[in-house]
Amino acid sequence: MSTTTSTTVSDEITVIGPDTRIKGEMEFERGAQILGRFDGKITSGGEVQIGAGAECAASIQAERITIDGQIKGDLNANQQLTLSANAVVAGDITAGTLVVTEGASFVGSCRVGPAAQQIENDTLATSAIEADAELTPPWKRGTTVEPTPEVQTTGRAITILDTHEPTTLEQVAAETQPGGLGTESVASEDVA
Repeated sequence: MSTTTSTTVSDEITVIGPDTRIKGEMEFERGAQILGRFDGKITSGGEVQIGAGAECAASIQAERITIDGQIKGDLNANQQLTLSANAVVAGDITAGTLVVTEGASFVGSCRVGPAAQQIENDTLATSAIEADAELTPPWKRGTTVEPTPEVQTTGRAITILDTHEPTTLEQVAAETQPGGLGTESVASEDVA
């Protein structure tokens, strides 16, 4: 009598062995189990398991995340994040639900609950907009910068009083010449 073992697609998992070291980005359509060393970024449409003895310096985005090893990096579990008794986590956590077993270590900030994912996405979008605004010059942001005329001359200091119009060096020089126009709005004095 023969027996047939069937596995469903949802049971498939990729295993990264204990003697393996990987650096970079990994994307899994389903699940993954890390037993070795990984540095980088992991994205999964299923569950990511960081096994006992594993060491990761990575950010992880998955439906479910289970930590039984060491990880330094941000974790984002759409559904559930589980920290076992051996888990050592240094990084920020965002999860639909969080299960922490006694003995687990966690250092970082934590956002948990149904609205946590939306809050995280809103925060990232706001941060991106603020970062973009900081890198965008004022003339491309739609803000108006008033021109501030500065004039330097040798032997004479010129002060321009209450002008809101752009002033060029040539205009100031013409106005300060004897008989020039606008001498009542420009005060000049000799500099010693």
